[in-house]
Amino acid sequence: TASVSLTQASSLPGSALVKVTAPNGTTIKEYNVHFSLEDPENIVDLKTLSYNDQAIPLEEGKTEYTVELPAGTVDLPTLKASPVHESSQVEITQPTELPGQGKVLVKAKNSDKTKEYTVNFTVKEATWEGEGTEENPYLIKSLEDLNRLQKDVNVDQKSYKDKFLKLTTDLELPKAWLPLGRHPKNNYFAGNINGDNHTLTVAKGG
Repeated sequence: TASVSLTQASSLPGSALVKVTAPNGTTIKEYNVHFSLEDPENIVDLKTLSYNDQAIPLEEGKTEYTVELPAGTVDLPTLKASPVHESSQVEITQPTELPGQGKVLVKAKNSDKTKEYTVNFTVKEATWEGEGTEENPYLIKSLEDLNRLQKDVNVDQKSYKDKFLKLTTDLELPKAWLPLGRHPKNNYFAGNINGDNHTLTVAKGG
């Protein structure tokens, strides 16, 4: 049986020696394995990746991630990223719609080496409490529910025709609130909302 002896590298950069000796004891073959260190300024990995200050856990070798946002989310998330090596350049393309996609491009300082990360944003599918009938209307219990209704009408072009909804609490609208149906495509709301003696307050400056 052939024997194998190893001489490990003693430093980096450096070399290791693998010596294989045949059973006859005289035939020897040597293999040299050279180890080098990548120039730090050629590293194009990300150190951190986040959206709205929420960290996205990075996995080695993975460049595509999916983030599910809470049901009713209408505000676009903001991506942030930092490179492993501070000399690397980072270019971020923010998502422009929901569901949507953002991209982070990392460029090495001293070479043409690049790496692109992709973040896919989805919005959790929500179901209304209630059936949308006059007897059992959809319940608007929070601003998230109202945002969902706004997105359904203004973005997804759902008219809610012949559907009934009811407020169950007082709500304050955000400054950036867009009325139902106010959209470049002139989408409209054709449902019925029962305020049930609750108040919708427009934020100051809204």
